[in-house]
This record gives sequence, C-alpha cells and structure tokens, in this order.
Amino acid sequence: MRTHTIFLVLIVLGFTLVSAAAPPTADVLENAARLRADEDATTKDFGGSSPLVIPAAAFATNGNYDDTYFFHPFEGSMRGKSATDGCVHAPAYLPQGAEVFQVYASVLDEDAAADVYIDLKRSNNYAYHDADTMASAHTNGSSSVIQSIFDESISHAIVSYPRFHYWVQLCLPSADTKLYSVRIYFVDNEIFSDGFESGGVTAWNGGS
Repeated sequence: MRTHTIFLVLIVLGFTLVSAAAPPTADVLENAARLRADEDATTKDFGGSSPLVIPAAAFATNGNYDDTYFFHPFEGSMRGKSATDGCVHAPAYLPQGAEVFQVYASVLDEDAAADVYIDLKRSNNYAYHDADTMASAHTNGSSSVIQSIFDESISHAIVSYPRFHYWVQLCLPSADTKLYSVRIYFVDNEIFSDGFESGGVTAWNGGS
C-alpha cells in the first residue's frame, strides 16, 4: 500500500512539472499581444473627449514659492496665500492631432489690485527654448462671484506628439484669488486625418 501511494504521488508531481513547462497556447499568446497593443495605444495617445477638464488639485509648484498656494479639499479650489510672482503648473493631456479652439477657467478674484492669469503652453521636447503660449486669459478687477475667463484665439492649435508636451500655468497673486478648474475645448482631427469625411487636413501639418 505504501509503495502504491508513493507511485501515485510521483505521477501527480510529474504531470504538474510537465504542465508547467508546456509552452503557452496560441490563445494565450494572442491575448498577451492584444494587451501589449492596448497598453501601447494608451501610452501613445491620451484620448478622451472635449473638453479636457483640469481640476485645481492637478496644479503643483516647480519648487519656487511652494508655501504660497493652498488647495482647499472641501471646495476643490486652489487659493493663493500671499502676494508673489510664483506660479503653479499642471500637465494638459490632449489627444494627438487634436485642434484646440477654446480655453476656459473658473476663478474667483476678490483682489482689486491684482489679476488671476491662466496660460496654456507647449514646450519643444527636442530643442531648448522659451515655451510657446497657445492661449492666455486673465481677470480684470475684482468680483465677489466665480467667473469664467477664456481665450478663443488659439496659437499653435494642433497637438503634436512627441515633438511637444502641453501644460497650463496658473498665477494666483493673493489669498483673495482662487482657481476651481480649467477646461480645454478641442476637435479631435485625428479621426478625419485623411480628409475624406470632414475635408480637414490640419492634422497633417505637424502642429505648426
């Protein structure tokens, strides 16, 4: 009986080792390839629909004046803390080939002596130079209510990766100023890049 039990154990162990060493099936390989392709597509094209909403929580300092801004978790707003020239920044993950046509921001400016500034910018990943300002908006005077500031005159409107990366700069000059969100409106030209359905060929111009 003991010999019979040992023999069965050896058979089970042998079957397990053979199964573990067996090459993956065609279905397993196909699924793995599909997952890799999906991951590549996700990392190369951010996708999403218009507008791209950037919340106040997405903004951070670049190391300067890091104690001059405060994120209010109950309001979902970012508030300035003192008069300063420091600004905060947030990435703008726009889809490849998209054409930006409006930039809006919801802000509160109760400081009559200073204005809130928002800029959408792009930087060249292959050459060192000043960032291009694509859109710019600011408050004018003070108001006790939340207001929307915007720019509809967009420069360098076509999103072009990997040549450029895109980001928003926010300047809150005092504790009486707040940001709630930034909205970037765009048309996804990539789906019409052959010009067949829309007649548009702007997606081919390389983001100039």
